[in-house]
Amino acid sequence: MAHARVEFPTSTGPVLGWVCIVGLAIAAAVSLKGDQSPGTLRFAAGLLVLGVVMHAYLVRPRVRVVEDHLELVNPWTLTRIPLARVGLVLVRSATFVYVGEKRYVGVAVGRTTRDLAIPASMRGSRSSVFPSRGADNEPKQRDKQAETTERQITELAVGASPEGRDWPVTRVFAVPHLVVLGVALVAAVVLFAW
Repeated sequence: MAHARVEFPTSTGPVLGWVCIVGLAIAAAVSLKGDQSPGTLRFAAGLLVLGVVMHAYLVRPRVRVVEDHLELVNPWTLTRIPLARVGLVLVRSATFVYVGEKRYVGVAVGRTTRDLAIPASMRGSRSSVFPSRGADNEPKQRDKQAETTERQITELAVGASPEGRDWPVTRVFAVPHLVVLGVALVAAVVLFAW
């Protein structure tokens, strides 16, 4: 049974990541417009490296289902797990997917340590400055999203085509992202050595 593409919302990252990347690009453009000395070029190369790393860690990570595979998109790797092989899904500090005895981690969806440590009945009672409950006394939305993510992935796995049990779990490196990082690092090293 082929599934449409399902994206699970990330816990944190994309908005902050894009704001930071745009800010870094503006800082690089402003500094290069006024001065193109070696020091400014070094600064811009450092901002480029930082922008690539921010994109990898804040914007790229996600958890999604594409056809009959669960994809854990991490900063530098992509792990494709056949849905029929998924045994258990836990959303804790990150998303943990168990296939038999093997555990795979997706960093895009998770709960905070505070939410894991404090029982649901006590959340919000320890801090009046940053309560965990909203004005309507409902738990934070991220907890609901994490639990919904566990349930949805489990339901998709149960409904997956049984032929997927024979498919392998694959993990590949994000080659384009690593190439961009490598080029940015080489440029930075050359400029710093200059």
